[in-house]
Amino acid sequence: VVGYRAWEAWAVDGVVHLLSVTRRHEWLPGTSTRAECWCVGILLPSHKYASPDEDGVLHTCGIYAWSMPILMGVYPRGVVGEVLLWGRVRRHERGYRADFAKPGAFYVFPVMHQENRTLTELASLQFGVPLVVVEPWWEIGPLRDDAPPIAGLYLS
Repeated sequence: VVGYRAWEAWAVDGVVHLLSVTRRHEWLPGTSTRAECWCVGILLPSHKYASPDEDGVLHTCGIYAWSMPILMGVYPRGVVGEVLLWGRVRRHERGYRADFAKPGAFYVFPVMHQENRTLTELASLQFGVPLVVVEPWWEIGPLRDDAPPIAGLYLS
C-alpha cells in the first residue's frame, strides 16, 4: 500500500536524518521501519483508531500515513513523500496504519525553499528512492470536487 507522510529533516556533515513527526523515531536508509506498540491495552473502545488484535486488546499503534498527498506548507523544514506500507495495514478515514514502512519517493516543489530542496535531494540519494517533482494545485487549476480537504497536490 502506498501512503503519504512528512518527516522532520536535518543534515549533519552531509548525512540527512529523517525523524517521525510524532513518535520521534529516526528512519534509516536501507532499512524498514517497524511499528512499536505503546498501547498496553489502556485504550477505550470508543477511540477513533482503536482496533483489536488477536487477543482482543485494543491498539492504535502503527506507522501512520495519509491516503492522499499532503500540502508541503504544513512541514516547511521537513521532507514529504510516499511511504510503502505492509504487514497489517488498516484503512482509516484519511489514511492508513501499518506494521512496517519505508520511504518510496520524496517530493520537491517549484516553490520550495532551497534548504528544504537540498535536504530532500540528499535524502533521495541516501535512501535510494526517486525524487518526484510535484506541481501545486494552484498552478494547474482548482481541486476536483471529490478531493478530500487534505489533498492539494498533483503528481506531474
